Amino acid sequence: MAKQTIPPLNELAARLEQALDRKLARQHLDAASPDHGGIAHERFGWVNIGHGAAGSPLFAGWLLVMLGRKSDASWIRRLDLIIDLLLTRRRPGGLADNPDCNIESAPDTAFNVQMLGALLTLERRRPIRHPSWAGARRKLERYIRQVAEPMAEGGFHTPNHRWVLGSALAMVLELNLVRSRSARGTVQQALRLYRDEMPDIDAHGFFVERSPVTYDAVSCRSLMFMSDYDADFPGLAATQRNIVTDTTLLNPDGSIETALSTRQDQLSSQPPTALAACAVMLQTRGRRRAIGHDVSGRLWGMADRFSLNDLAWLTWAALEADDGKPGGRRPSRAQPLGKPLPDVGWDALDASGPVVRFRAICAGKPADALTDATTQVALSALPGQRRLLRGVWARTDDPEQSIRLEGLYLRVSYFGAAGDFIADRIESRPQGIRLICQGDRQLPRRPGYEAPLGQPIAADDWETSLSGRPVLRKPLASGTLDIHTDDPAAIRMTWKANPALPENVPAQVTMDFSLPQRLVAGTMEMIPQAGQTILMGDSCRLERSVALALTLEGGAKAHRAMDLRDGPPMDDPRASFRLVINLQTPVSQTWRIRARSMSKPANLV
Repeated sequence: MAKQTIPPLNELAARLEQALDRKLARQHLDAASPDHGGIAHERFGWVNIGHGAAGSPLFAGWLLVMLGRKSDASWIRRLDLIIDLLLTRRRPGGLADNPDCNIESAPDTAFNVQMLGALLTLERRRPIRHPSWAGARRKLERYIRQVAEPMAEGGFHTPNHRWVLGSALAMVLELNLVRSRSARGTVQQALRLYRDEMPDIDAHGFFVERSPVTYDAVSCRSLMFMSDYDADFPGLAATQRNIVTDTTLLNPDGSIETALSTRQDQLSSQPPTALAACAVMLQTRGRRRAIGHDVSGRLWGMADRFSLNDLAWLTWAALEADDGKPGGRRPSRAQPLGKPLPDVGWDALDASGPVVRFRAICAGKPADALTDATTQVALSALPGQRRLLRGVWARTDDPEQSIRLEGLYLRVSYFGAAGDFIADRIESRPQGIRLICQGDRQLPRRPGYEAPLGQPIAADDWETSLSGRPVLRKPLASGTLDIHTDDPAAIRMTWKANPALPENVPAQVTMDFSLPQRLVAGTMEMIPQAGQTILMGDSCRLERSVALALTLEGGAKAHRAMDLRDGPPMDDPRASFRLVINLQTPVSQTWRIRARSMSKPANLV
């Protein structure tokens, strides 16, 4: 794939202006209103100044003035009203609320300071030439001075908050906005404590929150600002590792794998738009240019889904890159950047990691009624979960034309949760990987029957008594799932359950897909409905308009069960449907998913 460049400033500025105009349309302009100058929350209606709610429009607004896009007095006045609200609507101790969840919050105050500090730092090198700026800058500096000490003493309650606070405190010191010796000492001590915690990133490039859509960008941006202030702090190295990892998790439709997230973006299908600015910042700070271009360029294809906050940071990062002087007192130390996962051909990450990632471009043949367009696929194998596989197939020339595998599950109807196939480990194979279910996890009920103890058991002692009971054990519901990647245009899977399992036990392959336009099976055509379960015969085809289709082969000729009592719930029954292959033990089943990019509906399967 050819590397793409950072979006041009004029295009960034135009989108930023549109986003800010939409935000300011909710601003209270009635001077008699207690919310005068505030911006109504689009969901809750209240006026919020914390968590960047005030900082974001100020940041965006003055960047537009810097770029010469806005200058009239009435518009500048609207920004000034927000600054006045920042100065007045605070708790007695100086901190802001984020009414959604955080009251009198140091980190939600720090989000504002981080944005305003970034603006003031950039303005030192790219002066804002507008008669109202001098007064606005004095008020912004006064605000930062007033909240500096409360931020330093305020604490945090989520992992990324530490780095937001650390970066905001570093900006306070860098801008020399704390004058008294006592307050400066308080800020320095707090920054030292945050700095000494060091980046919470593991060997695979994941922060403890594992939040690629929401909080990875917050952590990366903040850690880079901390490294600007202190070049010995390893924030750049941590950011580099995380962005490389997140790059491998990108799907062809612009979304990113989120099954591992521990925050509110878990299992979302959003693009990680906030990472675009981080990639450009990383590039500006001496890291390999291709990462900044690749990530920001690919994500810019989803520009209509960028928030005001995303656009403001990306515009700021582009201005900083254009200036060529990242903020800081000492130059950063550049390190070699690891090679991103290739976009062509099946490849797997280290199989010992928390996710094993496959990516390929599936080229078709004219005989298959294919056009020149090809189909990209990105798949994630997930150990430790009932959900074994997720993935996205999308046309290379039109990522909006996509079909998502929301989840693949395997289970045997066998002693409750003992029947779930959960990958205890993943092994690399010459052409693919093997997921191994040992079947011996600690479960509420063991695969067998408890024998009587022959003594009275109080109700409160029931669970405790299980550990001492003899058990008439049955074979473990172990097994393997091989994911074969020998075919560049398809993925083939083989499930082999423990042959020692009793015969004629119901088993099931469950695949949840986003809703296609139609499903074709032999001479039958139908439109799948949200939440619907369809039993898959020998083969079927899922079509998304006439542009993309997935052919599934290897179903069951006869189904002996409609459902399993302990089967997995559908993650989003409002936007997906379920394909089921019903089996009976012994299980040794192979099925295949093949992608087609079509110029017209293909012949019936």
